[in-house]
Amino acid sequence: MDMDKENASPAFVYSSLLERQEGIFHSFSTKYALLDDDGMPLLKSSGVYLKQIHGSRVRVVEKPFSDKLHLLGEGDGLLTKVKNLSLLIKTADCVPIALYDPIEGVIGALHSGWRGTLEGILEEALKKMSDTFTAKPENLLVVFGPSISYEAFEVGLEVIEAFKQAYSFFTEGEHYKPSTMTKGKYLLGLKEILSSHAMSLGVLRKNIDSLNYCTYLQPDLFYSHRRAKEPSRIWLRIRLL
Repeated sequence: MDMDKENASPAFVYSSLLERQEGIFHSFSTKYALLDDDGMPLLKSSGVYLKQIHGSRVRVVEKPFSDKLHLLGEGDGLLTKVKNLSLLIKTADCVPIALYDPIEGVIGALHSGWRGTLEGILEEALKKMSDTFTAKPENLLVVFGPSISYEAFEVGLEVIEAFKQAYSFFTEGEHYKPSTMTKGKYLLGLKEILSSHAMSLGVLRKNIDSLNYCTYLQPDLFYSHRRAKEPSRIWLRIRLL
């Protein structure tokens, strides 16, 4: 972890699964990461980001850009084989997802809230990785970064019913349960749903890493839109070296 010298808090957290890989850099920022005046990450190389829309559109980056930070357009996912180009995704309770196929040399970054998860952004990304780069799910490493946890994410019955319609694996206990905090509400496990979905698509369990952080329950480390309507965000960065 990179530490802020004044308060000894981590500026970034990492996945041990991806840290073991050569030729790749990644990080998930915390409240203690330095950002520029526009709230964007400070980068040594160029980066590309999106106007995120809580959907399932995944865009392929096929070439580098001359500007330091390039806004590619609308969407919630980025894929590339371009080296030294950071893919950037911002979140503040939604799940930031880092993807890496070490065989084909492809990386991805996704923003998956409950709407994007329901619409199948992970499946869309894997399909596009296969169609564009011949990547295979059994070779893919998938990391779910800091997000709101199962124990903190309350939703209404209409959301539960929508997931029941979308995913046959969606089961009470493993993916949702009645809330003990608010009558008539349910707790929803986004990372648990995404993990099950990844395995149903052919990703191996050993190649999935879910970071044990909760943006809602750890205000000392993370911003949370649901907790405090905070304007700042966590940034996922992933780059091929």
